[in-house]
Amino acid sequence: LSIDMYVRSVALRALTVSEKNRFTILDIYWSNVKAYI
Repeated sequence: LSIDMYVRSVALRALTVSEKNRFTILDIYWSNVKAYI
């Protein structure tokens, strides 16, 4: 359940950044998910 909240918070954060930075945020996000799992 905690991972779901984490995913939602990061997803919301990604929506607030510009299109330029979105892919960078996603890269950081996926590396964090892999580390979390």
